Amino acid sequence: MSLFAPWAWPKMSHWIAVAGFFLGVILIVHSIWDWVRGNRKNKSALSNEPIYNIDIIIGYDGHYVETQSFNVYNVMKTVVIGVKNTGYSYLSNCKVYLQAIKPDTSAPEKWLREDVFSLNPGEERFISIAAFNEPLPPHPAQEANLIRPSYRADGTWWQPPMIPQSGGFLTIIAQSAESKPCEVVCKLWVEDDKLHWEKA
Repeated sequence: MSLFAPWAWPKMSHWIAVAGFFLGVILIVHSIWDWVRGNRKNKSALSNEPIYNIDIIIGYDGHYVETQSFNVYNVMKTVVIGVKNTGYSYLSNCKVYLQAIKPDTSAPEKWLREDVFSLNPGEERFISIAAFNEPLPPHPAQEANLIRPSYRADGTWWQPPMIPQSGGFLTIIAQSAESKPCEVVCKLWVEDDKLHWEKA
């Protein structure tokens, strides 16, 4: 029987349609596999790419504030920040600087608050930045009682600029060898004899 006979055409068209269907399925599966493989490569490249980032966290409870009995007249409240590695790679040679305005000259003064340390991914280091002696009732707050920025004692008589009870700003700069520096401004003030602070 010849394939070119007229009665053989319907059978040929049936098998051609079947072959075309399976060929289409193969092409679709191949396209989907290429797409999945490409996505996997992209994700793998992203996961292997080092990401360096250092962040400053200002909180209001837990690790971010310390209260210590100072004497029968005062309780010392200390503001603590978190310096955190929010990237996916190790950070080395980390440092923290503070900066405040000198009241007598209105010029900014910057000093090293925390010297070299390192941070693993997700690790957070807690560093005090300022303190105030809150009076215990019935004792009122004295006008000379100022907000005192933190500093590293180095055996000299130098002290950072004090912040009045009416309020002031403290600039915090965190940096590492690998990441871009992070800078945050913190506003501090005293209200109803209590120390308050917020991210400015």
